[in-house]
Amino acid sequence: MIEMRSVSLSSIDANPWQPRQEFGAEELDGLAQSIKEHGILQPLVVTEQPSGRYQLIAGERRFRAAKQAGLTKVFVIVRQADEQERLSLALIENIQRKDLNPIERAEAFKRLMEEFKLTQAQVAEKVGKTRPSIANALRLLDMPQKIQDAIRAGQLSEGHAKVIAGLPEASQLKFFERLLQGNFSVRETERAVRKLRQKNQAAANGAADDEDDILDHYRGLLEGELATKVEIDDKDGTGELTIHFYSEEELQRVVKKILGREDGE
Repeated sequence: MIEMRSVSLSSIDANPWQPRQEFGAEELDGLAQSIKEHGILQPLVVTEQPSGRYQLIAGERRFRAAKQAGLTKVFVIVRQADEQERLSLALIENIQRKDLNPIERAEAFKRLMEEFKLTQAQVAEKVGKTRPSIANALRLLDMPQKIQDAIRAGQLSEGHAKVIAGLPEASQLKFFERLLQGNFSVRETERAVRKLRQKNQAAANGAADDEDDILDHYRGLLEGELATKVEIDDKDGTGELTIHFYSEEELQRVVKKILGREDGE
């Protein structure tokens, strides 16, 4: 059931499931000035709580700007929604408006999966994306915090980040510093990453000088061959080998690469 109401702005609580974390002061100032002159042209979307108060579902930016503009009443669309729907609707609105940075978007996808036990395919269906695009977004959260912060701040594009995401952490950071210093296109970055993987593969004929070099050497070989992140945890000659994948399709590709054939052949 959906209905339109005029309600007190003070009776609306912010959405705790709001995926957007950053709101620029200049952006809010401009919107607040527009609201002062023209009002809110698009109603907020809320759900009514048992206490009689309302919780915001969509329209966080308009909600904040309305407060800043000094409004006391606003028009809202009231609809019923559980926690999953509140997060989904807030996420969809921000994606459609392109308001989320890539890290905020990836964190929201992850939150949908973890808190509501959804698969990548189910998240993709809810937000109108493909499953590979969800997988690629989630890979950004495995990158070093320094790189994630740069993506969040707009210093590193999502396209560049995706290219270097499959490299070892040390290589990611080296490429990151190079990208900050020079004006490299995504295609140029792809070529540089490809050359590094070829170099790692060619290094199979070389000898490593110590144990750490040997592990880096093997990790580089595996990552170059499998085109995904690999971790080696060595403890006195025994340990764990971890191969990362970010979608069912990528898992199938990695297994096929390791076995040298399709599963079941």
